[in-house]
Amino acid sequence: MFKNIALIIFLLQLSLVSWSQMDLFNKTYDLGALGEADGFTDLRYKNDTVYVSGSTFGWGFGYRHFSSFNINTPQNIATYKFMNNTINSYYPGLGKSLMVGVNKLIMTGSVDGDSIPDALSYALITNFNGDSLRTVFFPDSTYIQASLLGISEEFIISAGSKTTNSNIDFWLVKYDTSGNIIWENNYGGNSIEEVFSLDHTSDGGYVMAGYTNSFGSGLRDVYVVKTDSMGIFQWQRVFGGVKNDIGFVKALENGDILVYGGTVNSISNETSSYIRKFDSLGIVKWHKEYGYSINYDDVIQSMSLSTTGYIFAGFSKDATDNNPLGWLLKTDFDGNELWSRRFRKRDSDNYFRDVLELPNGDIMVCGFVFSEGNLSQDAWLVRTNCLGFDTLPEANGEVVVLAEKKVRLQNMSKAWGNCIIDWGDGTSNYLYEDYSTYIEHIYPNTQARTIKITAIACGVEDTMSFTIVPTMVNVTKETLDSFSLYPNPTSAKVTLQIPAFQDNDYEVSFYNNLGKRVAISPIATGIGYEINTSEISRGIYQVVLVHRNGVRSVKKLVVQ
Repeated sequence: MFKNIALIIFLLQLSLVSWSQMDLFNKTYDLGALGEADGFTDLRYKNDTVYVSGSTFGWGFGYRHFSSFNINTPQNIATYKFMNNTINSYYPGLGKSLMVGVNKLIMTGSVDGDSIPDALSYALITNFNGDSLRTVFFPDSTYIQASLLGISEEFIISAGSKTTNSNIDFWLVKYDTSGNIIWENNYGGNSIEEVFSLDHTSDGGYVMAGYTNSFGSGLRDVYVVKTDSMGIFQWQRVFGGVKNDIGFVKALENGDILVYGGTVNSISNETSSYIRKFDSLGIVKWHKEYGYSINYDDVIQSMSLSTTGYIFAGFSKDATDNNPLGWLLKTDFDGNELWSRRFRKRDSDNYFRDVLELPNGDIMVCGFVFSEGNLSQDAWLVRTNCLGFDTLPEANGEVVVLAEKKVRLQNMSKAWGNCIIDWGDGTSNYLYEDYSTYIEHIYPNTQARTIKITAIACGVEDTMSFTIVPTMVNVTKETLDSFSLYPNPTSAKVTLQIPAFQDNDYEVSFYNNLGKRVAISPIATGIGYEINTSEISRGIYQVVLVHRNGVRSVKKLVVQ
């Protein structure tokens, strides 16, 4: 018994007719309760079925195992199939390595182990029950990282790296399902190039992305290679900073090419994500970078086309928590950020590896989470709605009366894209996600009103209502503590600015450092009180503000 890597393919039966938006989930999987390190790496959708593949690292695991379960009840995993091969380790590619044909599944990657002197690549072909049809191997120190299925499904195109004369180059190979090579080509310089991503281009050719340290100015720069349909080199592009950069690629129907990944800042050593769009000739159309803020590391490494833009998945790590979080980013077609979500399943590391938009607009993302306590590293699968929320919208809010007929609402709704605030007087406000959580409203009179909050996300709504009378000001301790004194220190006069101010609702008093009350004559203004301090002795005073509901707040004032 010894540890090895095993390839896994999961089949998720999916009925879109019964698959409602009530079925969002965020779940981890211990694959057979045997694996010490499980992870999902690829998502595919075809004919109302979602396919997930990955790998597992455990004791005496077989060559691969297969499972199916209904997507509406993801906690119930069906039976597994094992094929014993405890000699070698099988790794899926870092890019898209799972292909779904008419009657077969194909997964590619690399393999090494006791029976293999040098690492080599494989293509595993199964039927939809996970039964092996054949396995194709490619020797000579090759690593397949991403693959495409030919239109006729008689051929497979794979990209990876191949070692030749001590150089590691981009490698593109076309072969049939029996493993017979039709053509192959290498690309690169005199050092190291590694492919991470491959895609068909609209002209029938191919585009690859990864990194190089043969070209460019950095330790590793992004390397993009475009070929024709026979793998003949057409153009290459190199870009990046002076440190490490990584690139993945997606070709668009109009001929444009998106390259995305992560780049390390040479000064801060922080990693930010980027998207660069090329035209079909490799000319840059735009370049944009993304991330949360300073002291963050953000990397995107997979994407899905959406009807309204692009969806990216990866990880995000900040300085306050050194454990990466799963990250989803949505942009429009010009690369402008629409929303960004971070996901934590465990307090350890959380990584997203692939993302897929489903026909109804929902998003599925897969990856893995590191071990924590008695839990092993487990595979991770999340289904969100079209806005990247894994929970349904929840309407919530609080209202404070600021003055007669004037109120302030704090929108505390969760998982919403927009909210409608119906004030109960025939008017309403329409809020978007990036709006302030506070909004004020003035009523025409002081009669009782019923306020209704409707939180909306992807066509699903939740509502809550409450009734207020905009006459009695509801002042809390938190509200009162926000009153301000200025100038402070002062010599002639001081202004007390009070939230939700109404003259008859407050009492203000001064106490010296002996605790003795000092006579003052506050003058009411529109925002609070103005107090003459020129006749008060120099010293430190406690200013006590009391609302008529008993709420009390104290602040220090220095009189010079």
